[in-house]
Parts: sequence; structure tokens; C-alpha cells
Amino acid sequence: MVNRFTHLSSSTSLMSTAIQIALIIACCFTSLLVVTQVKAQENSHSPVGTWVDTAKESKVELYLCADKLCGKVVWLKEPNDKNGKPLTDLLNQSTALKQRPILGMKFLLNVDQKNERKWGGGEIYDAESGSSYKAKIELQSPNVLKISGCLGFFCDGAEWHRSKQ
Repeated sequence: MVNRFTHLSSSTSLMSTAIQIALIIACCFTSLLVVTQVKAQENSHSPVGTWVDTAKESKVELYLCADKLCGKVVWLKEPNDKNGKPLTDLLNQSTALKQRPILGMKFLLNVDQKNERKWGGGEIYDAESGSSYKAKIELQSPNVLKISGCLGFFCDGAEWHRSKQ
């Protein structure tokens, strides 16, 4: 009789251990889902990431530099000129910078967060005009960003879309 109870007790113990392991795995999985959802919500109000212009001719990466927002060009549809050489910043007002490559160029510097969806101040450089402007950025949705350069009260900008790659 003792052997039967020992076997039954051992069987129940194994089943109990299996249930405990299953519960631990379920708890870990649930925790992982919660953390992932929280991170997604945090990032939904952040411009940090890679963005593509509406013409899909360039991509930029926005990133934090200290407690400010900065950005650089990370991809160009046409990265080279007609001679096959990398595009350079030919229109820059500074002679010393006219030969710097557009690809990899920092174009957004020291932009402050104003509220949950807006950033401003700092500087944005426009390689198409060779000029720098006061930056203004608004996250219109988690995947749409309006980025503008301002001269006084006049601002002009474009929408960018979060890159999927």
C-alpha cells in the first residue's frame, strides 16, 4: 500500500510542478506583451527614428543628442552626381563646407522639445538653398512628421513619413 501512495504522491508532485512551470511561462509571456505595448506607446510620441520624404528621394534619421533632437541624412535615391561622384553641399554659403557629402550630413541640430508632439528652436539646414533656419517640428501622428524651417514668423516645411525599413 505504501508504494501505491508514494507513486500517487510522486505523480501529483510532477503534475503540480508542470502546472507551476506553465504558469511561470504564461506570466513571462504576459509581462513581455505588456512591456512591448508600453514601449510602443512611448515611441508613438517620439520623432526618434528614420523618416522618408513624400517624394521618397531621401531618408533622414532623427536621434537624441544629449537632451536635444538632431538629425542626419542616411539615404538618397540619387546619391551621386552625373559623373558618379557623391553629391556634395555645393550651395552651402561657407566655402569650407561646399565639398562635404550630403549623405551622412547633419542637417538638424539642437532642437528642444516644447511639448509632447512639438519641438522647436535649434537649427535646420536646407541643402537645396544652402541656408540654415530655425527648426520647427510637429509629430502629427505616430507615423507623420511635419518638419519646417522658419525665418522670423514665416515657416515652410514638408511632411515626412516614418520609414518601415
